[in-house]
Amino acid sequence: MQLLCAALALRLPRPLGRELIAGAITPAVLGGVVAAGIAGASEPEGRVLRLVPRRLQEYMRESRIAWIMYSQFEYVAAGLAVFALAPRGQARRLLRVQRAGPDLKDVPCGPLGSLADVYLPGGASAAASFEEMLVFVPGGAWSHGYKSFYTLTSRRLATELGCAVATVGYGLYPVADGAAQVAQVEEALAWAEAGAPLPPDGEPRRRLLNAGARLSVVGHSAGGQLSAAALLGRSGGEATGAGVASIGSLALLSAPLELRRHVLHE
Repeated sequence: MQLLCAALALRLPRPLGRELIAGAITPAVLGGVVAAGIAGASEPEGRVLRLVPRRLQEYMRESRIAWIMYSQFEYVAAGLAVFALAPRGQARRLLRVQRAGPDLKDVPCGPLGSLADVYLPGGASAAASFEEMLVFVPGGAWSHGYKSFYTLTSRRLATELGCAVATVGYGLYPVADGAAQVAQVEEALAWAEAGAPLPPDGEPRRRLLNAGARLSVVGHSAGGQLSAAALLGRSGGEATGAGVASIGSLALLSAPLELRRHVLHE
């Protein structure tokens, strides 16, 4: 409440004032979630949020700063869990894989701003062309899912499946709304269908995929909903790329397809 009064007293623009308030209270909320979890509470996040006034919850929900903080908190927590549960001697290897990142980072998919991180199967050169690609659309409640969160998953998929994996990045709420996210995912799918062309970078423009290449689309959580919406939104269900590659399969992992029920659940 003191932060709210301070923002009003300084006559800050409403969006900026809300951002400052949300940025100030989010660390305390996250700390409360950790404390509740350590204490053994069931659903610690829900228990803590019930103590936060509704108006402050709305500020946090609409704040980009709050979502960035939550994303970093989730990233660290997930990393600690992976390394704690990893078999002896594997934690350092996983850390090296995470730090190494993709073989090709932030490949632009089109003018709408979607980007792809590309992982190649073991031993493959970045100059190689491929017959298959898996397009992975990350989750994160439409607001805090970064493609880098899926580095370990993407690298393992590329290694075990022996194909290129393109993990798609799209704008996050509240900076991007749902319609913009669907459009960016559709743009990324069209890029893959066009053969996954790479930026010229001083050389003739080339494609990662050979003609007739097969595409599989995997969407996790919110990414599953966006993948389904992007494909269903096409007129007649036809591909919008140049036809170099075609989508042959779609897998939706824990995708919230009934959004009204999902919002009520949240």
